[in-house]
Amino acid sequence: MLISTKNFSMELIKRATKKLMEKFIGLYVVKKIVLENVVELELPASLQIHLVVNVRRIVKYRKQVEE
Repeated sequence: MLISTKNFSMELIKRATKKLMEKFIGLYVVKKIVLENVVELELPASLQIHLVVNVRRIVKYRKQVEE
């Protein structure tokens, strides 16, 4: 799963400008489904955000196929 950086601060992502920030980061594993719209992710300690996030903030990773 990828997590959205929409509401992250620039210091958290360590980018100079918001314009250069990625829209989604990581490739994280879902530890547990808490509710139908809330999941707990396995996140690194360096990310410093709450482990439980709304499903609107995550997207399924799709492998890019090269032609």
